[in-house]
Amino acid sequence: MQAKLKCLEVPDEEWASFNIERLKEAHKTFPWKSLPEENYLLLNNLLGFSPYATNILLRRREVLDLFTLFPFPSPKGSQCLFREIVKKTTSLTHWKDFALTLRKIKQEEAIKILAHDLAGRDFRKTVFSITALAEATLKASLYWLTETSFPEEFRQKFFILGMGKFGARELNYSSDIDIIYFFHGPLSRKERFIALAREITRIMDTLLEGDRVFRVDLGLRPGGKDGELVYSARAGVNYYFYNAHPFERLALVKARPVAGNIKLGKSFLKILKPVIYPPFLDFAYLEHIKDLKARIEKEARKKGAEKNIKIGPGGIRSVEFFCQTLQMIFGGKHPYLRTRHTLWALNFLAKYKILPEDEASFLKKAYIFLRQVEHRIQTVHFRQTYTLPGEEIALKRLAKSLGYTGEKAHQDFLSDLNNIRHQTEEIFSSLLEPENTKKTNLSEKLDLFLEGEIPSKELASELNLPSHLLEDLRNMLEAKGPLASRRAPLLKDIFKTVLEKIVSAKFEPETLARFLSFFERLGGRLSFYHALKHDPEKIVDLLDIFKKSAFLQHLLMEAPGAAEALFELETAFVPPSIAPGMQLEEALGLLRMAKNEEIFRVAFLDLKQKISFQDVPARLSSLADNIIFETYKIASSTKPYHPDQLVILGLGKLGGKELGYRSDLDMVFITPSEEELVPATKLAQRFIHYLTTPLPEGPGYEVDTRLRPEGRKGPLVITLEGFLKYHQEDSDLWEKLALVRLRPLVGNLEAGDLLLEKLANILASFNLGPEEVAKIRNMRLKMEKERTTPGKFNPKVSPGGLADIEFIALWLSLKNISQYQALWGSSILESIDFMDKVGLISQLLAQKLKDNYLFLRRLEQLLILLLDKPGEEKEYSLEELKLCEEYLGGGLDEKISKICEENRKLFNELLV
Repeated sequence: MQAKLKCLEVPDEEWASFNIERLKEAHKTFPWKSLPEENYLLLNNLLGFSPYATNILLRRREVLDLFTLFPFPSPKGSQCLFREIVKKTTSLTHWKDFALTLRKIKQEEAIKILAHDLAGRDFRKTVFSITALAEATLKASLYWLTETSFPEEFRQKFFILGMGKFGARELNYSSDIDIIYFFHGPLSRKERFIALAREITRIMDTLLEGDRVFRVDLGLRPGGKDGELVYSARAGVNYYFYNAHPFERLALVKARPVAGNIKLGKSFLKILKPVIYPPFLDFAYLEHIKDLKARIEKEARKKGAEKNIKIGPGGIRSVEFFCQTLQMIFGGKHPYLRTRHTLWALNFLAKYKILPEDEASFLKKAYIFLRQVEHRIQTVHFRQTYTLPGEEIALKRLAKSLGYTGEKAHQDFLSDLNNIRHQTEEIFSSLLEPENTKKTNLSEKLDLFLEGEIPSKELASELNLPSHLLEDLRNMLEAKGPLASRRAPLLKDIFKTVLEKIVSAKFEPETLARFLSFFERLGGRLSFYHALKHDPEKIVDLLDIFKKSAFLQHLLMEAPGAAEALFELETAFVPPSIAPGMQLEEALGLLRMAKNEEIFRVAFLDLKQKISFQDVPARLSSLADNIIFETYKIASSTKPYHPDQLVILGLGKLGGKELGYRSDLDMVFITPSEEELVPATKLAQRFIHYLTTPLPEGPGYEVDTRLRPEGRKGPLVITLEGFLKYHQEDSDLWEKLALVRLRPLVGNLEAGDLLLEKLANILASFNLGPEEVAKIRNMRLKMEKERTTPGKFNPKVSPGGLADIEFIALWLSLKNISQYQALWGSSILESIDFMDKVGLISQLLAQKLKDNYLFLRRLEQLLILLLDKPGEEKEYSLEELKLCEEYLGGGLDEKISKICEENRKLFNELLV
């Protein structure tokens, strides 16, 4: 059932009344008295606004008859309309008869769309309906021609790409339809395909009886207006890969197959995906948009920019360019941004925090408002115009058609329009033009140095920097080769900012040295240089990294591309989309890049104290789970492998979802049956190889399989029954403690759940008493003795360190896990919370354990973040510990001593 339409105030009552009388005179037998009231209001709206609609209704009684139907008919969808056109034109043999029929159908649908639109129909439904009309008529033209004048097989060898608003399903009433014709097949048939394209264009675009179906614009085809009318698909691919101008890449964002062999068109665009969305943050595109914007502004000044709502400041084009620019920059790495629809793209940009929510919300409202104004301007006479009317009466009519009321309707409308355009232009300009800094004496000297007019030694003494670093910097600028010449102008701007910040913020020379080493590793990543030039504050962020964080420095040297995450700090992590059939190297590269960027993002936010510490292990663990899942999916996707051959179990910090910056992934590999042992072992080896092997995109994870039965001596993969038997008969107490954090990760999860169930029964059968307590105490003291040095502090194994609390939590969990299944795979904090909840320990003790654990864990991870010492055992001097006081407050040595004393006391009290 159709929803009741909201009829707005009639745009011009006098005009509507006059046109009603004209219609009554023209159609004397029309049943005016029985016309439904709601339909009469719809008709009144039309007649009080659009002479084009009025003229159609005057000429064509059958269109006026639509208003006798209740509810008033809705516009048809593309497929329904296509079938109707085919049915009505099957018997036609001359192109002109077919073309005139199309125009009549177009006029009828246009009246329906406009009537609903003026009554307040949702903007998106309106543009979808206009697009459906264009799509159906184009498809029908191709179908009719290949039924009457061209071989039917041409439909399967031919496809048409809709571009711009047509591709995005955002057409306005008087839009051109931007299309490109392609064929697939031998070049010998090219002339026939050109003839077919000409006929389609003639049917759609020829002015017959004062009307067209749609204007056809072929200017976006390869080579533009000088290019061939029809391209072979192969030639099109070569063109876009090797010859396309940046604005042609922009056009491909909205490209969509609209007629012909749709499947062939989709395959064509899939091949071009690396052209449209390169797999990195493409900030270089900002420069192209700046040039394009400048050209459009120049054109707009000639056309009276203030009144042009499309190309004038803050107009429709500003919103579209703003949105598409961010899509081009971020879409290569984020598939959810690869949408053709402007409003959907804005939603996604906000959802993933690339664009602030308030800006996205404003731009959506602005875009809808501006597009509705555009529609109203164009539907008066159905002409392609974007200029506001100059006469007051026309402005009032326009304002009332948009819902404004009263004598000052036009003034209120203009006020809103001007405010919207002003804010839109401010947002767009902020994307393209970062704030400039004023020239200083230092700035001028740096310009001269970077141009080679001041020697390094002279500037070095003034900046208090080693001259050899300035020489290294200038050598990078003077490097030879095509890539170096393109890089040099960008580096000049970046290095100038670097030197200014080094001086003003008093960075040490070592920071500059590390920065330059990183830039040597960056090589030809021009997009990243463009990004830094556009956002100089990120240069300061990099300098902070090279000053403070050894962990991030090491990560950037191994994976320079991870620095792109600086420009997506608020973006939620989404696993990369691994398409079926993707090349192995590409798929693993995407995963590696995503992994290293998220680690960078978490570590940088931690360094800047912009996330809580508990978010660090949570995000790092979630990241590992996602990468393990996607990697296993790739490893098990080809025969003879199958996901159910294995269940992969996480232990330690992976099992407990509390990974740190340098955590290994502790894993055990189980196969459900003996028969699958050989292929399952090969699958496990393959999976580990994919997960750990360093790639150009950076390092993988370190996997530790020593917690499997018999450790390094045991087989990599063991059967489920073998694993259970080992822990029933042979495992040591420390191995049983490790089982508490066992968690099925991926693969045959049913087998994993069965394993936990049977393990619980096995653990329940053991008598855990004083003898086991003594073993744990001895184990803990042995760790202290063998893994600590006098005068140094090890956050994990020093007396009262993290190990004390871990042993308490693991021991109490082991004793109670058969009764409380929720303890499986719990983090230390989760297990303490749970034991407090069920009364195994008091609330006061639980809180103290959690507070002390969090403090020492934070200290442990901070020391890795700041110092990143090599080796498994990490010990620190008092001087090194003091580096953490910026984050943990002063008097750190006293806090550590107090917490460790408390922990040792709790260890002795609770380990019973």
